[in-house]
Parts: sequence; C-alpha cells; structure tokens
Amino acid sequence: MGEDPQDMEGPVDARIGRVVCVHPGGRTTVFAENLGPVFGLHYLEGKLFVHHPPQLTAYRDDGGIGRDARDVIACTHPEPARMNRYNTHVPANLRLGMDGFFYLSVGDKGLFGAARMKGGGVFRFRPDATQPEILSTGTRNHMDLAIDVEDEVFAFDNDDNLQWGARIYHHVEGGHYGYPWDQGRPWTLGAMFDGRGIPAGSVAFDEEGLPDAYRGNLFFCEWGRSQLLRVRVARDGATYRILSRDVFATRGTEEFRPVGIAVSPDGAGFLVADWNTAARLTKDDAGRLLRFTYTGPHRPPPRPAWAAAAASGRPFEATEEDLLRALAHPARSVRLTAHRRLADRRAAAPPRRSRRFSPTRPRRPRREPTPSGPSTRSTAPPRRAPRSSPPFAGASPSSAARRFASSASAALPKPPRHSSRRSGTRRPRRGSTRRPRSAAWAMAGRRKRWPRSSTTATTSSATQPSRRSTVWGPGRRPPPPSGAGTRAPRRPSG
Repeated sequence: MGEDPQDMEGPVDARIGRVVCVHPGGRTTVFAENLGPVFGLHYLEGKLFVHHPPQLTAYRDDGGIGRDARDVIACTHPEPARMNRYNTHVPANLRLGMDGFFYLSVGDKGLFGAARMKGGGVFRFRPDATQPEILSTGTRNHMDLAIDVEDEVFAFDNDDNLQWGARIYHHVEGGHYGYPWDQGRPWTLGAMFDGRGIPAGSVAFDEEGLPDAYRGNLFFCEWGRSQLLRVRVARDGATYRILSRDVFATRGTEEFRPVGIAVSPDGAGFLVADWNTAARLTKDDAGRLLRFTYTGPHRPPPRPAWAAAAASGRPFEATEEDLLRALAHPARSVRLTAHRRLADRRAAAPPRRSRRFSPTRPRRPRREPTPSGPSTRSTAPPRRAPRSSPPFAGASPSSAARRFASSASAALPKPPRHSSRRSGTRRPRRGSTRRPRSAAWAMAGRRKRWPRSSTTATTSSATQPSRRSTVWGPGRRPPPPSGAGTRAPRRPSG
C-alpha cells in the first residue's frame, strides 16, 4: 500500500513517500521508503513494482521488506508536480495483461525519459522495460486502468471541460480520443459514458469468489463524489456499451474518498485505499485501508494448493498436467499464474531435437565395404516405389505427356519474340524464368556475312581468318577482309 504525503503536507518534490506492507494478522512493516509520490504498485512473482515518478523500481519481497532495489525505468516524468503544484496528470498505476505486458496509465503531462509520449493515453512495455509501445492517446487525467479477461483496456478519465467532466473510454490499439481539441469529432473515438466526477482507481473483476453476475464488471473509485461505482458492460460491435452503472459503496456518517482498489487475495471482495479526507496540501493523518467481502450464498471451487507459492515466486510442486488443468480455472489470477509457469518451464527446457535426428527413431543400417566389391546391399527394407498411374489407358506416361504438351502448345498463341539488335539473342519476357542464350552460341548459328566485291582478291592462307574468328561476342565487329571490295572512307560533309 503506497503513501503520498507529498500532496498533503509537502513539499511536492520531496522524496518522503513510502510503501507499507499490511500482513494478514494486521501487523504492518515498511516495505520501502524515501520514494517519490507512489502512484503505481504491482506484485509479480515475488517482486513488487513501485512506480514513484520519475522512477519505476522493482523490489524483491523478503517477508514484507523490500530488498535489492532495481530501477526498471529510470525516468517516466522528470517533474511530476510541474504546472499545477500537484503530482497529478502524470504516469500513474500499471496493470499486467494476459500478453505479458505492463499497461501504464499516462496523464496529459505526458511521458518523458525512456519513451516520449505527448499527452495522455496508455503506454505498455515488458516487465524488463523492453518492447515499449504507445497503445492509445488523446486523454487527459486517468490514474488507473481496468483490464478484463480478454485484455480489453478501460479507463475512467477526468476530462474537466470546465465542468468536472468524466468519461469512460475503451482504449484500443492505435486509438486517439480527441483531447484537448478534437473530442467528439467524427475522426476521433468517443466515450462509453460522459458525465461528471473526479475518478481515481479502477479494476476489472474476473475471479471466482463472487457470483457470476459480477464477472466482467468494472469497478471505479470516484474520489470527488465519495462513491465506489460498479459498471456492467457488454460487447457492441468493435467496442463496448454500458448496461448499467450502480453505486457499489458510498459514505455514511464518516468521510469516504476512495483512490485505489484491488481484488482481495481470496477473490471474494475488494481492498480499497481510502484517502478519508477532502483536504489537500494540509497535514492530515487520515488514510485507511478498507476491505469489502461478499457474505451471500456462494461456494466457489477451491484454488490449487500450489497457486499462492507459484504466484509469489516461491518453489512449488505441480506437474505439467496440473498447470494445464489450471488454465480452465474460473479465477483469472490462477489462469495467468499457470500460463506464466508453463512458459517458464518451456523456456528452461532444452531445445527439442529434430525428428530426423531423434535418438528413438531407428536409423537405416549403413553399407559396409567388402573385399569383393565396394559395397553390399543394405538389410533395411526397400523404399516403396512411387505410384505411377498413366493418364491415358494403353499408353505410357511419357507418350501421353508428350501428346498433351504438343496439343496444349498448339492451342496457345505464340508469345512475341524479343530480340537484341546487338547480339541477335532472344531476351526473355518480363517475369519469365528462362535464361537467355549466350551471344557466342547464338552467333555461331547465324554467321554474319560481309558484302564481297565483284572482283575477288587473291590472298594467302596466312591472311585468311580462322574458323574461330567468325564467332564474335556481343558488341564486337570483325575486321573487314583485306584487298579489293573494301569500302572507301566516308568523306566529311561541308
């Protein structure tokens, strides 16, 4: 559970934030301290990812104490309190998707550092900070994301519009939602809900501890109206539509300002971080952690005994069949844990050998040389001869093929001939795979004859050109014959 005293007693840029671990018996320990404003927490396989702008740091969980701090992202925003004296409109909470990406909620102050993203939207990356991508843009100030069973991303955005406007968006890959100048235009994506409020945390429920009517519902913390909202959605073409929007919890005699929400470990309710005061920039020790538990008649199926250890990064005993069966468990957390453990085992397994070189496959015995001959016949069974079925009865395949080829070539029109004036060779048509004939081979068949004179000159055999000299390559011109019959040089004009 993160604490953000910077936005209470200040100063806003002081590193006085911390993370507190609340144990099942009620005991608390300080997990990490001397942090920036803690806006995002996610526990993954024995590590707690803490987003305290400007850093995203991973801590190893050692019984409720953070060890071996490592900055996954060195900077998400260098000055989160700039422009409005609050640590708001900044990169905030992060959620893990089924595809193994962290999805980071980004306010309209943008993302600067590891990546550059102007304005608000959704940014995703691997837990090791690789493969960074911008999912969507054009939003203003949402502090959290809700990811359902199909990895669909939803956010409750505080759009302001000078009237404390709030909108629920379905974020799609490459989507732009119009803030600040193009909201509601035909070329931008619209909202599922348009109202008023100051939203904060959000979560999508897909566990086994509540009745099926709650499965797939979205829960949003409404800090401004002191409400915890339950939103039922349904598919509507390529997006979703809201079926109902109910108040799940509200304040009674005491103050109620919910800012963060998570599903309880048993899947039977929610854990809600309550700011418990409407004051800001004042010293007021009022924060608390609330737990909502379902008490109605519902008996969910038990979770596997190895699920908690596998999700916490501790050693566990489960066969591959156990992990495969867990992929059909009604709890999304169990399914994702089994999916990651199967992927880890596949990555740690030695590479599979090709079937051709499999040690269990019998090999064909080799032929050993003998004194009587170079080799002997193999004792392996002979290979099956390929089937040959003549296309025409009473004729061999070769003769039938020749008749078919000759009849087909006679029926088709002749292609145009493309020749070279220089070498006399045929050029292949564009797109053809036939190789052109060499120039020497083409000229050997068609020797070029030079004009002879009416009177034949008597020359010796030594001056006669050789047989080979009559074959010329491309671009070469043979010397004219000596003696009579040679052409006179052309007189220059003018």
